[in-house]
Amino acid sequence: ITGAEALVDTRGEVAGDKVSIEARVWDLKARKLIMGRRYTGGASYVERIAHTLANDIVKYFTGKPGVFLSSILFVTQEGSNKEISAMDFDGRGVRQLTSHKSIAISPTGANGKIAYTSYVRLFPLLWTMEGDGGNKREVPTGVDLNASPSLTADAAQIAFAGSSRGNTDIYTVPVAGGTARRLTSSRALEASPAWSPTGRQILYTSD
Repeated sequence: ITGAEALVDTRGEVAGDKVSIEARVWDLKARKLIMGRRYTGGASYVERIAHTLANDIVKYFTGKPGVFLSSILFVTQEGSNKEISAMDFDGRGVRQLTSHKSIAISPTGANGKIAYTSYVRLFPLLWTMEGDGGNKREVPTGVDLNASPSLTADAAQIAFAGSSRGNTDIYTVPVAGGTARRLTSSRALEASPAWSPTGRQILYTSD
């Protein structure tokens, strides 16, 4: 292809229920092999092998992992109940992660962990779980509301909108548990915090 800088050449073999994919990436300008990998797995893992290869290629050229093995978190509703679900980045592999039979909303994920707001105890509380839905537990904060959680990239801290005496401010609390720290203290309504990639700043909305 005119103007192309690299070529990805793949070959596949099927032996029984095993699949082997051999991939080579060529630098067309230098005319040399720059990456060679072999992936094997069961026949049902063909898509995952393809996504892993795509991730490896992106990481080779950019230094950062691709999105091809990531998941999308979302809320599903059945009757009056809302639960947290997840799916692969391409819409496959939908799985339900919570079954509180209540309201679970505002999922946020980082480093294999998920934080969300649950009304399973009638009032909104912060909860965490593993990426596969295991090890669910409440994160006590000592304040009301507990909405719009946001995880740091290392999943060590949660920023959230909390309420004290009816005024909503931005708080943080360790995922492992501990004392919530209040970051804003104006009369305005602060909400929807989001961590920067470094974890040193928080973006939020205020009226």
